[in-house]
Amino acid sequence: MGDRATKLLRDIQSGALDSSSSISDLLRKCVALGGASGSRELVAWASSELNGYRGKTSELPAYRRVPAPLLIDGIAGWAQFQRQVIAPSSLPEFAQDAIKEEVPLSQGIGQLEELAGHANGDTVMLSPPGSAELVRLWNHENQSDTHEIHRLYWAVSKSEIMGVTHQVRNRLITLIAEFEIEFETADSTRQAVDRAVQVTMGNGSSVAIVSSQGRGSRSNVKVKNGADPLGNPKWSVSKFLGTGLIGIATIAAAWFGYLALLK
Repeated sequence: MGDRATKLLRDIQSGALDSSSSISDLLRKCVALGGASGSRELVAWASSELNGYRGKTSELPAYRRVPAPLLIDGIAGWAQFQRQVIAPSSLPEFAQDAIKEEVPLSQGIGQLEELAGHANGDTVMLSPPGSAELVRLWNHENQSDTHEIHRLYWAVSKSEIMGVTHQVRNRLITLIAEFEIEFETADSTRQAVDRAVQVTMGNGSSVAIVSSQGRGSRSNVKVKNGADPLGNPKWSVSKFLGTGLIGIATIAAAWFGYLALLK
């Protein structure tokens, strides 16, 4: 194993064991280690954790899906209400299977740390994908002069967000431990790193593992990557509502199709 790879491994190990060290810095070193060892698998995983899983078609790792209640703000009669908890079954029928009391945290680790660090109180408010358009459709469907919903969002506990960062730190520690075990029997540093990534991400994350037969031979191991919970719709329901030419079912189908693209 080269001197550079050895130093990076030791730096990652000591940093992961130090709770005051930056996880983002450790992930950057993992990217460098992947390059030094020839492990594209390590580069892919560390880059996704560092930069986020936005726009990827496969699912997020399980530890990046956290529970959170759904809340709404709005008016009822002459009174305003905020942070009213609702069940997914209260949503329009076509959205009930798409929006749950579970939040996909696809942001990069640095962004998650910023969210938790700058939150007011103990929770962070995050909106489901396409929520603004869904709220417009919801109000249009209700056709009420006295009730109007202004906002739909999740109230995510800061501890749940920080739990994701702790999970990544734990995986970095496990990664180094598994590498040291695999290095005894691997044919190369690259193979040892690839095997360590496979074992570390055995919770269902998505990496392609290079086999011992060489770079040209690859076997797929499912590792979950994910969608953007704060993505912006590529269409606007407002123009449909304004013209009145397209029915509720058509708008709902378009909204649901957009959500399907995020998964």
